[in-house]
Amino acid sequence: MGLLDDLKKQAEQLRVNQGQDSAALKANIETTEVACQMVFNYWVELAKQLSVIKPTSKGRYTFDARLATFEGLTFTNFRSDIRMRDLNSRQVTDHITLFFDLRTGQDVRLTVDFPPEMERLEARIRQSGVRCIPDVVRNHETSKIVEVHYEFRADMQGQVCMRAYHEEARVEFIVDNVDGLVHWVIGFHAADIHTELLDELAKWLLGQPHHFRDKGKVLEIREL
Repeated sequence: MGLLDDLKKQAEQLRVNQGQDSAALKANIETTEVACQMVFNYWVELAKQLSVIKPTSKGRYTFDARLATFEGLTFTNFRSDIRMRDLNSRQVTDHITLFFDLRTGQDVRLTVDFPPEMERLEARIRQSGVRCIPDVVRNHETSKIVEVHYEFRADMQGQVCMRAYHEEARVEFIVDNVDGLVHWVIGFHAADIHTELLDELAKWLLGQPHHFRDKGKVLEIREL
């Protein structure tokens, strides 16, 4: 066999492999997009019902263990949103989000003078979604931080966001502030997304026993 014949054989094998890869990618995209549309349609309807029901959180939301801890908060104002992106010259879902509010109507004022406590409090503030601009007090001579004042209305935000990875036919659910100031990331195969699974997630939002976390792969959990 000459060199040209060998090159023809290599090229043909590459064309076959590329065709297989293209078919697999197309199948992954379709499977993932079907899952995305199912989730979006479910969450549009779920938001309407939960906005009426106003479920109560079973978690504790702590900014300061002594001075600013909240329990029995009501989830309100549910709304859904979908964002798209371009993939292989077509529009596909980038992520879908179900937002909700956790309002206390209470003003919080805290003063912290220990750096690790500052870091912990600021992480909780970021996780909660409240608006707060710290007021830093410095030593006039050394410019070192003496203390920091934090003042904010403890009206928090929560969300469940599903981010889609079409090329790999998988999705990740990011769950924030459902059961306290806790951040979850849970992965699933796109083909495993179905109504029964979304029902388990809805039970979580309702504060009922559920198996949503057990059915996926917990990729991250951060409790503040």
